[in-house]
Amino acid sequence: MCYNLRLPYSIFFPSLKILTLKHIIFPDDQSTQRLFSGCPVLEELTLDDCYWENINAISISAPMLKSLVIYDLLDSESHSQVIIFGMSLKFFVYEGRLKNDYCFCNPSSLVDACINVDGRQIEVAYHANKLIKELSNVESLALTPQTVEALDYKEEFIAHLPKFHNLTHLEFYTGFVDMASGALMKVFQNSPCLASLELHRGIELTKEDWKLDRVPPCFLTHLKTIKIGDFLGTEKEVLVVRTLLQNTAVLERIVISWSKEFSGQDQKQKAVNDHLLTLPKGSLNCVILSLEQ
Repeated sequence: MCYNLRLPYSIFFPSLKILTLKHIIFPDDQSTQRLFSGCPVLEELTLDDCYWENINAISISAPMLKSLVIYDLLDSESHSQVIIFGMSLKFFVYEGRLKNDYCFCNPSSLVDACINVDGRQIEVAYHANKLIKELSNVESLALTPQTVEALDYKEEFIAHLPKFHNLTHLEFYTGFVDMASGALMKVFQNSPCLASLELHRGIELTKEDWKLDRVPPCFLTHLKTIKIGDFLGTEKEVLVVRTLLQNTAVLERIVISWSKEFSGQDQKQKAVNDHLLTLPKGSLNCVILSLEQ
């Protein structure tokens, strides 16, 4: 159930620091704009499955805003433009179908972002690529495999992915990451300072003859930690681990967490572990750690 948001003409919350709107139907541009403009010290804003159909364009302008979280999973046909002024914004989360166009003004303050895009239409892919460019200054970025698929939608999108000069931590969650993705390889190439890579829910390969055509610079100079979850010990997974080990010059540790499907298969797990320990390494100081999921 969603609720119509009825707002007075004059809106002013001089002390409000945290605001959550859940299942709200925004009425129109003008009154919704007055709401977002009437919270001068707002620090945390969460918009949880709100309806934007009545909105053409609004701005979220709060000079003290540090955290913005948007969940947008409803099946709606909104095509709104949302302009975000956040000179103090540090943390941004978006999960949804990305029908709206989100624009950041002065996003240089952003440090941490998490993006989960659900949709494979051209419009969604366009918005995803536009949004990722807005986040190119972040130090920590969390993505989902679905988001990578959106970034992978067209070759021209991959070619125009931004440089992530400040990115030191990259992680993926909710599903298997296709290590053969052109967009993923481009992100690696464009992240010269990447030091930490986490693949929480495992890896896969959609190409039989996969290999690194070009070793990303960060693999040779900065990448020190790799974590892989839901590991099944397949030939393709071992190929990925082998490739990562061979092409990382300063890697200090690779942590592999075994899938729960391996529960009770100690001998098979040990055989794969023993094989991993024999793989050649580009970094002599690298340690391979094996953990139960």
